[in-house]
Amino acid sequence: MPGGGWVGLPLAAALAAAGAMIWLRRRHRYRPQPVDAADTDDSDLRPLPPPVARLRRAVQERAPQLLEPPPPQPTVSQYASGDTDWQPPPSGPTGPTLAGISDIPSGGLGLTGPNAEAAARALLVATLSTGSPNDPDSKGEVVIPADTLTTLLGAHAVQIGPIPRLHITTNLPDALSHLLQLVVNRQRTLQENEADDFDSLRADPYHPPLPPVVLLAEVPDGEQRAELTNTLYLGAPLRINAALLGQWPRGETRTVRADGHTDSRNERLAVLDVSTTVDLLHALREAHTGEPTTTGPIEDAPNVFPPTAAPVTPENEREPDPPAEPTADSETPPPGDPVEPATHSLPATPAPDTDTPTTRPTSAPAPSRQTAANRVRIQLLGGVTIADRDDQPTPALRMHARQLLVYLAVQRNGAKRNDIMEVIWPHASVTRAGERLQTEVGDLRGKIRQAAGDNDVQPVINTGGRYHLNPDLLDIDLWRLVDAHRTAAAATDPTARITALQQAVEADTGDLAAGFDYDWIDRPREQLRRQGFRTRLHLADLVAGTDPQQARDLATAAATLEPYNEHVARQVMRVLARAGDAAGIRTQLQRLRDALAETDVEPSDETIALAAQLQREIAGTIHSSGEPTNGRLRRS
Repeated sequence: MPGGGWVGLPLAAALAAAGAMIWLRRRHRYRPQPVDAADTDDSDLRPLPPPVARLRRAVQERAPQLLEPPPPQPTVSQYASGDTDWQPPPSGPTGPTLAGISDIPSGGLGLTGPNAEAAARALLVATLSTGSPNDPDSKGEVVIPADTLTTLLGAHAVQIGPIPRLHITTNLPDALSHLLQLVVNRQRTLQENEADDFDSLRADPYHPPLPPVVLLAEVPDGEQRAELTNTLYLGAPLRINAALLGQWPRGETRTVRADGHTDSRNERLAVLDVSTTVDLLHALREAHTGEPTTTGPIEDAPNVFPPTAAPVTPENEREPDPPAEPTADSETPPPGDPVEPATHSLPATPAPDTDTPTTRPTSAPAPSRQTAANRVRIQLLGGVTIADRDDQPTPALRMHARQLLVYLAVQRNGAKRNDIMEVIWPHASVTRAGERLQTEVGDLRGKIRQAAGDNDVQPVINTGGRYHLNPDLLDIDLWRLVDAHRTAAAATDPTARITALQQAVEADTGDLAAGFDYDWIDRPREQLRRQGFRTRLHLADLVAGTDPQQARDLATAAATLEPYNEHVARQVMRVLARAGDAAGIRTQLQRLRDALAETDVEPSDETIALAAQLQREIAGTIHSSGEPTNGRLRRS
């Protein structure tokens, strides 16, 4: 981690899960527009803060099983019917556990040493990253006086917006008053549920959640010390405890060394610098609330739909390329990075020369314009495949050559050499990254030339340190999809727009580079998903009057692409209402409920009211017509 920070894999996995929740929140709040409207709501597609992306990559490489979702729990109806023998699932890790603290004594824990504040920052982040909608007992809360937050974050403390599970008090006395009120409320909760402690409370499947609470503060003096001691004595059985900056004689004190290890136990605590902590708190705020953050750049993020997307056409470039010599660190894919099966013999060896920008020599022939039938077909939607002239997949690309192919296809106007190296090899030296880029470019060129059956074609062009895929040679499904979207948006004739929208739907065959995960790919994937359901909804609206069945199928497909968005759900309900499908409206509302449950959100009153209104209108129409045919409206 930057600044000498360190976190364990369980905390890294929890923060990666928060990153995934951010994308679900963004999908929920997005407001789709027709395809011919300027879509100005892409500002929320900024990349996740660098620490989140870095931690996610570390978990994917070292412990991918930590990112797997927990097994589903029995539903209320299953439990009520006696169909399952319910046992309380194990409660997830607490904040102190994720932060590497083996336990906090009931009397509280003091932190001293050169990295005490860094450990307290990590504990703050760890506690706010615990739990999930399916594990509310683990959704830890932090109570912290404002002056302690300033001690930990400095001037950045004022940048932290409201986080529901972070309670910032004016001072320590207010924090202690808050904790005492929690003690009273939790004692009442135990009494009302006839439970003696937390474990007996959890034995009831209908129990109210009782998440752990951690007070982060500086060691007090005088009367406040006695009050804190008494509060912790009462709160310990109720999952209320404290970590304090300084020597704490009423409990236990541990000295945190520079590397995070403590001097009294065999444990290494997570430690974070100020900048990383602020980034992570911004991410946790968006994950918890769904409110967008304005931190982090977006201008340079990969963009499938840039303002000017005219592809660069090669002009007499002929560039020699290096041999794709295997290297130990780039040939072996990391865990969880599948490789397409090889179905052919090795490709022809490309010309063994160096990768330098061309100077447009007058003697070099211009590459021939390929007809659509002669272009090399590349699939990037639903997978990554290069097909030969017999429409058979070529041997698998090297791991980074495959990523380079996807990146350059997204960056249709080309990408600078330095940007490519930063995206794919951010932690390699400049020299080593340059060598790797030459190797991967050579492998990509070799596989495409094999598919083309021509060693003289130029699939990847380097013009002055800027790399492009050759649009005259390559037929890439991603480009066809983007072009169909643009054609539909620009069309003024309804028939032409319907045709372009249908072409876009047919070209949309899956997620971008499905099965592969790259740090930079979230934004283009989400852009394509948004365009996918916008296209289907717009087309459904255009054909509803002439083909209600097709309109309903398109609307249902849009809801499948985007199950978390209420605006999409409401549009789908309106399409279903035109077809008189009351059962479909009920099904759509339930699917929305199920999806939003993953984000701990309920459908809005507006959505529920619309579903009820549309069903009443359908029932009234059927009643007046006297023909209740499968719940659909009779149409003349």
